[in-house]
Amino acid sequence: MKRTLLIIGYWTLSVILVTGILCSTEYGFSEALFVSTTFLPVAIAFKFGLTKIDFSDKREGIKNLVFLSLFVLTSSFLLIHIANIVIRIQRNDPYLRGFDIPDVLLNPIFICFILLFLLAGDYFLGQLVASHIEEDVPQSITFTSDRQSTTLLYDEIMYIESNDTEVWIHATDNRKFRNKTPISSWENLLGSNFVRTHRSFLVNRSHCSSIEKDAIAIGEERIPISRKYKESVSHAFQNC
Repeated sequence: MKRTLLIIGYWTLSVILVTGILCSTEYGFSEALFVSTTFLPVAIAFKFGLTKIDFSDKREGIKNLVFLSLFVLTSSFLLIHIANIVIRIQRNDPYLRGFDIPDVLLNPIFICFILLFLLAGDYFLGQLVASHIEEDVPQSITFTSDRQSTTLLYDEIMYIESNDTEVWIHATDNRKFRNKTPISSWENLLGSNFVRTHRSFLVNRSHCSSIEKDAIAIGEERIPISRKYKESVSHAFQNC
């Protein structure tokens, strides 16, 4: 509940701050507030779009990031133009006489700055909440595997393995489930008890039986530790 209230409070405050910036143009307060709200759906779509991009293949990840960015900018300009059409109608000026979109809202650098400002604040708030506020953690997760809905308890998931365009969820009792969600998205969904050891592996700390220099023992499997993740793995498994 605390997390939800903080998130709502953050986005409300962000809209008010953007409104204050736009009030320095030709907009009145209500008009500036209306235009400011158009940034919210685009910023939120960008946030969740990023979680779907897998950078294990850097070239493919960068390409998807470029496409997502172009989509976000195009959507922003479209929503801003729609908002301004509504404002012109409210001003009884539907034929564009005496009122144009402020130049600042036609500047892609300004649009990117606003979106990055919103996303950066949301990111740091998420880090703060994760560090200082305890929330009820879901005990299970539901996903699609081979066109069937599957539900597993978090404790049943031993590790997750990324294999090209597929992800395999390795569970207790030698169960395996195939899924299309990128491993980076699984990392965000499962939380801090699951630790990335390699670009292709995400492991459940609860199933760690031992840790070696370059691998972690999960059941009978040895999960590799890449150089990139050695420090974070060492910190996460220091009591393992």
